[in-house]
Amino acid sequence: MPTITAGVTLNSSTLFPNSSTVNFTATEIVSGSALFQYTVVSQSSTATIYGPSAAADPTETVYFYAQAATTNPGNLLLAITGSNTSASQAIILRPGDWTYFPFYVSAAGCAIRASNTATSSALLNVFYGARS
Repeated sequence: MPTITAGVTLNSSTLFPNSSTVNFTATEIVSGSALFQYTVVSQSSTATIYGPSAAADPTETVYFYAQAATTNPGNLLLAITGSNTSASQAIILRPGDWTYFPFYVSAAGCAIRASNTATSSALLNVFYGARS
């Protein structure tokens, strides 16, 4: 089965009273659908970047990554919606920012949408891989 490996290093000598370093690597199995693409989010619009999901396996986890291009004209706002969630924006991606998180798909209709309020288009790299 295919796997994905995600790693993060947090290192600061000034953020906390003492210097701090945290390293973490996670390796996850992708046994369902997967996709890597870039999406153009037009000016003053919203684009669906994941979903809406079909009826899901009750144990399905989706590993999701998105990265805003450094050349984007402004922030992109990500909203996660589904059968039991609100449509509020959960993540702000400033130009060059990225996010990676696993989320649980418990029913049909789960979606992630990116909103662009800038006056020109923005680019977003997206990966997702499902484990069921």
